[in-house]
Amino acid sequence: MSATDNPRHQTAQSLVMLPLVAFLGLAALFFVRLGAGDPSHLPSALIGQPAPKTDLPPVVGLERNGQAVPGPQQRDLRGPGDAGECLGLVVHPLRR
Repeated sequence: MSATDNPRHQTAQSLVMLPLVAFLGLAALFFVRLGAGDPSHLPSALIGQPAPKTDLPPVVGLERNGQAVPGPQQRDLRGPGDAGECLGLVVHPLRR
């Protein structure tokens, strides 16, 4: 009797392969569902509603130049439509 004919060896091999088979099955399921349906038809209760307030306190221990860095505020998210300003980025014009 060889080691591969041993029923305990076959059971151990099956248990080792079980996580791989489960992962591949879930990956296949997610891949198939990824392309199914129209994502623009996802229902949302927040469509047409204002964004929630985001006035958050500063992070404890986060300092810049010896002073506490303030937390994100609602005004930090508003801007005249410029993505850089909405993200709090400072954009300097080119100087000649």
